[in-house]
Amino acid sequence: MSAVSPAPAAPPRMQMRPVLLALVSGVLYFLAFPPVGAWPLAFVALVPLLVALGGRRPLHAALLGLISGSVTAVAGFYWLMPMLLQFSGMPAAVCALLLLLLGLWQGGRMALSAWLHARAARGGWPEALAFPLALVAGEALYPLLFPWFLGCALVPAPVIAQVADLGGPILLTLLLAVSNTAIALWLRPGRVRARTSSIAAVAAWVASIAYGAWRIARIDQAVSAAPRSLVGLVQGNIPMDISGADAYRDAFRRQTQASRALVAKGASWIVWSESAFLYPVPESDAERFLADGLTRSLGRPAILGALVYRNEGGGDRTFNSALVTDSQGRLRGRYDKHHLLAFGEYLPFGETFPILYRLSPASGRITPGDGFSPLDIDGHRIAVLICYEDILPGFVREAVQATSPELLVDVTNDAWFGPTAEPELHLALARLRAIEHRTFLVRAANTGVTSVVDPAGRVVARAPLFESASLLAEVRWFKSPTVFERVGGFPWWFAAGVAFGLAWLPRSKLRSGRRGHRLASPRS
Repeated sequence: MSAVSPAPAAPPRMQMRPVLLALVSGVLYFLAFPPVGAWPLAFVALVPLLVALGGRRPLHAALLGLISGSVTAVAGFYWLMPMLLQFSGMPAAVCALLLLLLGLWQGGRMALSAWLHARAARGGWPEALAFPLALVAGEALYPLLFPWFLGCALVPAPVIAQVADLGGPILLTLLLAVSNTAIALWLRPGRVRARTSSIAAVAAWVASIAYGAWRIARIDQAVSAAPRSLVGLVQGNIPMDISGADAYRDAFRRQTQASRALVAKGASWIVWSESAFLYPVPESDAERFLADGLTRSLGRPAILGALVYRNEGGGDRTFNSALVTDSQGRLRGRYDKHHLLAFGEYLPFGETFPILYRLSPASGRITPGDGFSPLDIDGHRIAVLICYEDILPGFVREAVQATSPELLVDVTNDAWFGPTAEPELHLALARLRAIEHRTFLVRAANTGVTSVVDPAGRVVARAPLFESASLLAEVRWFKSPTVFERVGGFPWWFAAGVAFGLAWLPRSKLRSGRRGHRLASPRS
């Protein structure tokens, strides 16, 4: 009897199909966010990846997830390249390698989700349950250097985004995962499961939209009765490579003139951007510097971003700070930035391995702050954030719980990234903070996007990008408690635990355990 010939290997093009599908998902995910901002693509972006994952072993699924996630991350964070080239002092090849490594690390989040999904699917759990939980687990647990969430793509659709006050951006991600899974199941055999998943997805979105419409109406009514204030925002458009005493004086003069013009138009208080001076101010002399240079002459409270340093242990420690002054120009409070920008404000592991600072001489060495001091403007409580702290839901929740603010203020300097799409992406990621805490979010950004976001997440005022500008906008001293503020990420940590449970416990084993329990039970 002759031996059976081995089956011929699949043609190369068939082996490439899942890889191509993963690549397509990565591109669609990227396109759903700014600069393209085609947010409806978020409803289908993961469908090609889900089709590619069908029947794959966990390791293969993780590799496909890594491909998809890395494409999204490298494309989405391309704007880091000019920052690395200008501020790290490293060669272009090294900067490109760092961007690629960052993309691979960020893409690891999708690899984790794909791996959990494949493990659960091979264990007999329905994909309509396994994939949404796996995606939630990735977003809830995987550490990112620059965090983002799939659900943030829906911010341009306010009536959909309102559920963020219940569960933050991950709730929106969960809803998108349900929709993507339902569509992917229609492309596979087994129409019954597809129909069931589709009914669940439609019901979830109908409920979300109905909640959003109701919530917007209620919030708008409450906001209209809240105390009113006019805030003046100054966008200096100061380049990061500014140098020379004359250039500094001119930048300060332009921002001062813009502030006085805003006061003349009726501004009740003024906000300048992060590190608006771009040179360090001694901590011991900060109040006199501000009062003599600006705030005493304004006769209005102000929030000013500044680099503040103090001598400690024979060396200087520099902080990225926001200084709050009253209408007499006196310094009334200060907030030091907690979360620093990697490579710009510090080098990861640089304090542990000081040689890294010698290899990257242009990188900053800012000291992070800790704690939240009570800050107020004319008797109204505010929470101040600096730069990309406004894209961190958990951190902002911590700040809100510590300060009980009636308004969020973020001072930002996105000039690090030049004329790229980063400012628009930054704003898109930040807008959900207003919904999550039902308060106004005021953003003063050096190059933009200087803007005001209302408690429904809508941008109600904004200045043009990449030019010197000022913005006079109405805000309301308003705060409405939310479910997300009380509960935070706990539901998603629990969901992540369930996702890992599905990955390790096959459904058949659970069924056999139940059957054995019934057989062992005494009969009546």
